[in-house]
Amino acid sequence: KKESIESFYRKKMKEIESSPFFDAKLIERSPVYHIINLYKNYIGDDITEGKKTIIKSALAQNFGYYHYNIMGERDGQWGCAYRVIQMVLSSYRIRNMRDDDPTIDTIQKRLYEMGRLPKEKLGTDVWVEPPDCHAYVTNVLKLPSLEMNYGEIKQRQPYEIAVLPKNEEGRNVLVKHMYNHFETYGTPIMIDDGLKAYGIGGIRTVQDENNRSWTECLRLDPHQYEYMTLESYKALLEKRTPNNYVKWMPIDEIFYSKGWMLCFPQIELF
Repeated sequence: KKESIESFYRKKMKEIESSPFFDAKLIERSPVYHIINLYKNYIGDDITEGKKTIIKSALAQNFGYYHYNIMGERDGQWGCAYRVIQMVLSSYRIRNMRDDDPTIDTIQKRLYEMGRLPKEKLGTDVWVEPPDCHAYVTNVLKLPSLEMNYGEIKQRQPYEIAVLPKNEEGRNVLVKHMYNHFETYGTPIMIDDGLKAYGIGGIRTVQDENNRSWTECLRLDPHQYEYMTLESYKALLEKRTPNNYVKWMPIDEIFYSKGWMLCFPQIELF
C-alpha cells in the first residue's frame, strides 16, 4: 500500500532533525515537497498555447520539486545542486516506493563514503555538481547515468566524457539527447554552469503563427526560498499566476553561460 508523502516524512523526521542544517522554524512551514505531474498539468503535443502550437514534447515522469529551505534544512545560497539531486531521486522513489529520499546531510555522508567529499566538508555549505549526482546514481542506486558537457567547462573530470560544442550543431545533438532521455527514462536532468544548478523536466518543439519553430525546456529552478502551498502549486500548474521557478524557456536562454555540465540519470521506466 502506498503511503502519503506526509506519512513518509513523519517517519523521516528523525533523520531530518539530526541534520546539521536542520531549522525547526522551517519544518513548520515547509515540511514536504509537492509532486509535479507533468503529464496531467503541463503538456503535450498539438496543443495551442497562446499564439504558439506545441508540435512535439517529451517530459519527466512524476517527481518532487525541491528548493531552498524545504524539508527543514536551511541551505539558502549554496544548496541548489543538492535540491536538484533530490528532484532526481524523488522520481526514483515515487516510481519504486523505495526509501531513498535523502536529506542534504545524508547526501554529503554518502559522497564522503564514495571519496568525493573530504571529511572536513561534512556539515558545511560545500557545493556539489552534476558529476556528484552521477556518482550518487551509479554508486548508491547502482544504475547507469550519462554525463555530458555542453560548451567550455573549467572543471576537469578524471575520466573522459562527451563534450558538445556550444554552437548550432552541438545544440541539435543536445536536443536529440534530451528527447531520447525523457522518452526512454523520464527522469529530470541536472545541469550546472559551475555557479548555479537547475533541473530540466522536459523538452518541447513549438511553432508560432508564422511557422517559425524553436525548442524550449522546462526549467526547474531550486533558487527560491518561499514554501509553496498546495494551492499555490495548483495555481502555478493551471497557469493562473506568474511563475519564474518552474517554467518553459527557449533552450538558448537556459544555457546562457559558456559551458554546462549535465547529468542524465538513466532510471528505467516501469
